[in-house]
Amino acid sequence: MKSDFIPINPTIIRVMRVLRIARVLKLLKMAKGIRALLDTVMQALPQVGNLGLLFFLLFFIFAALGVELFGR
Repeated sequence: MKSDFIPINPTIIRVMRVLRIARVLKLLKMAKGIRALLDTVMQALPQVGNLGLLFFLLFFIFAALGVELFGR
């Protein structure tokens, strides 16, 4: 079965991706509420990372304890 498609130059696809990203960045530049929200999220990321590390450590400890208690 012959596939019917039009060959597209990869450079055109790259240009379209860049334009799509530029459009999103332009939207973020215009929307002050979204920008304030993103700034807040960026400021909170270090604390979220610390919390994620704490959860990982707790899960690891309880997993090791579970293997010791309920493993063969």
